[in-house]
Amino acid sequence: MLSLTFVSACLACIPWGAPVGGTTVVGLAVLGFVALASARFDSAGRWARITTWPVVLVLGAFAVSILRCQLPGMAIERSASMPLYAAAFLAVQACLWDRRTARALCAVIACVAVAMSVDIVVQRVTGASLVRHVRPGSSRLAGSHDNPNDMAAATMLLPMALAAFAGARGALVWQSLTAAAVAPAWILSVSRQAFGAWVIGACSPILGRRATRRVAIGVLALAVAVVAAVAVVPAARNRTLETVRTGLGVREPIIAFGIALAADHPLTGVGPGLFGSYYAREALDGWSWRGQPLPKVGMPWVHCLPVEVACEYGLVGVCAFGGVAAAAVRRAWIAARAGDPMGRGALGMLAAFLLIGLVDLTFIKDWVRCEAWVAAGVAFGLGGSEGSPAVGGGDRRPMAS
Repeated sequence: MLSLTFVSACLACIPWGAPVGGTTVVGLAVLGFVALASARFDSAGRWARITTWPVVLVLGAFAVSILRCQLPGMAIERSASMPLYAAAFLAVQACLWDRRTARALCAVIACVAVAMSVDIVVQRVTGASLVRHVRPGSSRLAGSHDNPNDMAAATMLLPMALAAFAGARGALVWQSLTAAAVAPAWILSVSRQAFGAWVIGACSPILGRRATRRVAIGVLALAVAVVAAVAVVPAARNRTLETVRTGLGVREPIIAFGIALAADHPLTGVGPGLFGSYYAREALDGWSWRGQPLPKVGMPWVHCLPVEVACEYGLVGVCAFGGVAAAAVRRAWIAARAGDPMGRGALGMLAAFLLIGLVDLTFIKDWVRCEAWVAAGVAFGLGGSEGSPAVGGGDRRPMAS
């Protein structure tokens, strides 16, 4: 229960839409320490199920990159919350020891996703968001977040949110209502990232299923709903046409610069969160790619997660992050194929990270760190051999699908 409380507290910070203050971080750290200490000395000896090597690998890559970068103080400041959310990775696995806490975790995730959707709806109706009373800076709404694309934080939680209703009476109805409740996050923000994550999330209940006909019908129904939504909402329709016409647009030279940085600092990168510092200098000096100069504006991240890892953490980071991601996807896929809804949820979240991360996302943001570690924690907590996910306590049976 302590582990569930800690993870829930971390997730509850996401709708706030701003970096949490020092006092909150300290409080979360203390809660996390108590939760993990309680799990470590569990009387049933279940701590042996916890997988710890991903934390060692990723935080080790952070430490190596910080020690070898030119601005270690700034790098430490910008990555200070990473160990906190890494602790959530361990706590999530402890939540899966018991079927009730596993389902409660899914319910908390569903509440967070819907809360963000309600936040942006209130902003649309009243002119100010519900959580922080933020007024929109443009026609694209962002709720309590500064960036409309950050509404992907809600839609990327959808796969795990839908797992909360698996096996319940009327599961399909509740899952459909939840997907609809989260849809305003992409409809009102007109965010391509949020939209893509929502589509992946809505498809997550059919991931790994062998019933080809049911899968085809589900995908077709979802496609019709998405096309209808885009056709009805003018802003979404215009955004779709813009994407077809311009592709990556201004992101192309930014990503190209990130690749150039990675080539110049191949082993350990420039340091966590330091891309923006190098970008500002080179943008003023007129760095260009295929005749297209870097925009002379602040650009804290690369807008391509694999390139960010390569340029900020180097080969060491690519091996660490890549190894953890590959192992997490493998475990989630095995659980999904075995019929575990939480396996499908974790696989959906990981798929969203891998696909949306190609054009956005950054580990500078707390919500990205939190959701990435939670998704990985669920994947590792479900076990690594076919048919033996860890959900459900000692009997090791999957949640009903």
